[in-house]
Amino acid sequence: MSNINSKSFCKIFKTITVVQCFRNAALNARLLSIFGSLLLCYFPLVLKASVEKVTFPPSNEIDRADFYCWKPNSNPKGVLVLVPGLNGNGKDLIEQQKWKAFATENQLGLIGVSLASDKYLLKEGKGYYNAAGESGQMLLDVVQEKFGEDVPLFIYGFSGGAHFTSNFVLWKPERVTGWCAYSAAWWGGC
Repeated sequence: MSNINSKSFCKIFKTITVVQCFRNAALNARLLSIFGSLLLCYFPLVLKASVEKVTFPPSNEIDRADFYCWKPNSNPKGVLVLVPGLNGNGKDLIEQQKWKAFATENQLGLIGVSLASDKYLLKEGKGYYNAAGESGQMLLDVVQEKFGEDVPLFIYGFSGGAHFTSNFVLWKPERVTGWCAYSAAWWGGC
């Protein structure tokens, strides 16, 4: 039998344990490094999912009707619709990393609305502000085609987009789960 007493055994065991912990720490660091690299490579790919454009022809009250759709995964739980200010282009909004990150984190698709109408029509509550007219149905058609008919809608409108957003909620309240009309300079035609 060996002449190792209990104190010597404990000292050897502690040394082996410390060495093993260092080996495990090194392995864990390598695994974290690999996982982190994969995450850094994968996450930008999710954020760079392609933007699809759906265009409707001009009409008597709407000069431009483009809808930009971004889908971070195959089955989003809802769609966030971003409507910019007066005659603005929603493509700029959905291409911002902050909106894509928010949508990815919350499992949402994005639609950037790009509608334009004559300013005088808009002041009269006509044009694309009138969601009960053509513009609202255009949005519903895009949602159905790209995301599915029953997907919940969250709508954010800024300035001129706030008019469209408010009118859309008045027209189809059952389709909207949440909405925000932000910074409209005036209200009319609701």
